[in-house]
Amino acid sequence: MSEAAPQNGQIRGHVPALDGVRGIAAATVFVYHYGGGAQSSILPIRIVGTIIHFGWAGVSLFFVLSGFLISGILWQGFSKPDWWKRFYARRSLRIFPLYYLAILIAFVAGVALGASPSQYTPLWIYVLYLGNFPPLAEQTAHLPTSLHLGHFWSLAVEEQFYLIWPFVLGVFAGRRRSAMRMIVFLWAASFVFRCVMQTWNPPGDWNGLFLFSRAGELLAGAYLAMAFRGDDQERNRVFAWAPWTFFGSALLIVGISFYAGTPQFEPPLMPTIGISLCSIFFASMVALTFRPGILQRFFENGFLRWLGKISYGIYVYHLLLHDGFVWIVNRIAPHASYNLHLVLIFGVAAVLTLAIASLSFYTYESAFLRLKERVAH
Repeated sequence: MSEAAPQNGQIRGHVPALDGVRGIAAATVFVYHYGGGAQSSILPIRIVGTIIHFGWAGVSLFFVLSGFLISGILWQGFSKPDWWKRFYARRSLRIFPLYYLAILIAFVAGVALGASPSQYTPLWIYVLYLGNFPPLAEQTAHLPTSLHLGHFWSLAVEEQFYLIWPFVLGVFAGRRRSAMRMIVFLWAASFVFRCVMQTWNPPGDWNGLFLFSRAGELLAGAYLAMAFRGDDQERNRVFAWAPWTFFGSALLIVGISFYAGTPQFEPPLMPTIGISLCSIFFASMVALTFRPGILQRFFENGFLRWLGKISYGIYVYHLLLHDGFVWIVNRIAPHASYNLHLVLIFGVAAVLTLAIASLSFYTYESAFLRLKERVAH
């Protein structure tokens, strides 16, 4: 799913660059989890390895893009009868099949390897998309499986957004400027919430996992979607400001990374100011893909667009099968040095993740996508 180019107050046509944006998000998350080198004695490798630690922001890009696409779809659909039935039917057909297949695979694999089915009681947390609620997330850490589901917290954030946002935005249907003011208010409230959590520091990762703490990224995309549905003058203002906000937020992100000594998520500035800056940075990036230029050409690259097409599978499988990739490397190179071991894991994980995600998309997922398209009308 990708948005359409803004023309005469409407959003029409397919924007190939948005597929590439999704592809970059998937690649960034993968490299974040499988990259390394930050401790290398070789300076270029150490620099690259340090930059890789900013890969946590790949999820931020996914959130901004989701907020943009979903808000645009909703805004254009509010005028149609039973809009909510079509929306939830289409979202379910895209998200549920692969999500629940992964949970089933984890359960079956664990039981096949000797675990008791009763040990999988915490799976209900994933089944109900509650893996991003800190008190419950801690319970899932002890599941007896070598198939990892911890990264599903971000899918829980999106699913909860899908459940709530249509009805929040729907209150303002036909009143676009009021909707934009509401979005700005909630974006600011999300920032305040993160600051309070950072100061209070309750048990659990409330700044990294909880829906309202990550709502700012989704709302930044929603704001852009609303701005694109204004008149020509308003859209031109968006395009005029996008380069400045893009480079300005990038410089500030680099600045706080240097101040904190790392681009990782853990220092207090990242889960507070950092997330807000990322939401602005990525919303600006999405805006710039609608105008001819370097970014648009980059994201229209065929390989990136293909990654975007299979990005859901990449995200689900790349950590789900992590231990299997390590097992393969240990079998083919049991005496590899530490650095070679990391390189081999990266290569094996990349090749097999792409292969499995492709197979999944073109067979299993596509069957549901065809049904999803029939629900469109």
